Amino acid sequence: MRAEVHDVDRSAIAPLTVVVDGANAMGSLDIEAILHKLPIKLIKLNFTLDGTFPSHPADPLEPENLKELSEAVREHQADLGIAPDGDGDRYFFVDEHGEVIRQEILRGIMAQIALAEHPGATVCYDIRPGKITQDLIEQAGGKAIVTRVGHSHIKKAMLEANAVFGGESSGHYFYQFPFGTFEAPAPLVLKFLIWVSQQKKPLSEAVRPYREKYHHSGEINSKVPDVAAALDRVRAKYADGKITELDGVSVEYPDFWFNVRGSNTEPLIRLNLEATSQALMEQKRDEVLSIIRAT
Repeated sequence: MRAEVHDVDRSAIAPLTVVVDGANAMGSLDIEAILHKLPIKLIKLNFTLDGTFPSHPADPLEPENLKELSEAVREHQADLGIAPDGDGDRYFFVDEHGEVIRQEILRGIMAQIALAEHPGATVCYDIRPGKITQDLIEQAGGKAIVTRVGHSHIKKAMLEANAVFGGESSGHYFYQFPFGTFEAPAPLVLKFLIWVSQQKKPLSEAVRPYREKYHHSGEINSKVPDVAAALDRVRAKYADGKITELDGVSVEYPDFWFNVRGSNTEPLIRLNLEATSQALMEQKRDEVLSIIRAT
């Protein structure tokens, strides 16, 4: 039987100064309980529960909702900042400069931690670009499996592949326990704090190699009159690339790659693109958007 991944050695967490922005939501209760009795100097922002969310929306996926946290981390010279979402099932982290740790980087780091505990195991992650995740899984000797976007799809793939860890680009993370496979944000937070403690250098320096390797567009939504027609235009334009259609249309070239998906509920196309340089990312991002938005 595999070791229980929720049995975390909290003694490995070093004294750290951590700013947490609770966004006036329930996630503030969870993170305070997670950090309880740890050698953490906790600086609280917006911990008063208020369903009108007077500070800002409780969605750390949106960059504007991390501004207050980033400013406070710099002001207090903290080691890092944490932003839980409204119901405490997603956690975003910023470094000592207030710069967000992108989810594909966090996912790769957490995958390497899981693979150190379970050598040669399988890790699942969703199809939205984040090649650093695949790199870190394979560097650690793991098997990377790409899944469709969504809770049900990634958990199904994890069960089928007997995967020990899974991560979505939206910030949802899953672990295999002896009693089942579940989303488990508390072990994620604790294991990340252990990893930060082990680096013996500022968080920004620890993640710099991962940030510099690839350049990401972020998720860009485009309203279109006909989603299917837009996807057809993308297929035709990039027919010489490596095309897969696990979820929407993914296209891969040696120096850039992207995924376009239609929304299930709105007439939207979602684009995520990565490239090996910032200039190429911007060029190809604009090129693909012009194809999607053509009328």
